[in-house]
Amino acid sequence: MEKMTDLDYIKNLGQNIKKIRLEKRMNQVDLALACDFKKPNMQRIEAGNTNPTFKTLLKIANALEVHVSDLVRIDLTDQMTNKI
Repeated sequence: MEKMTDLDYIKNLGQNIKKIRLEKRMNQVDLALACDFKKPNMQRIEAGNTNPTFKTLLKIANALEVHVSDLVRIDLTDQMTNKI
């Protein structure tokens, strides 16, 4: 298995946020408003184009009603599949 890069971790974080947001039937605008962000900021986070601070992750987790650990969770089987 290849070692994940910093960019891989940030992309994974964004994918997790988007997945949870969609499971909660929220759109980006609603999540951004709940976090007191503008939509473009949420788009960058979900796209993995920015490395959010812990404070930002807390806001997102609270808005999604999940624990921060749910946002940063890494599924190693998915990572192995994506690297092949």
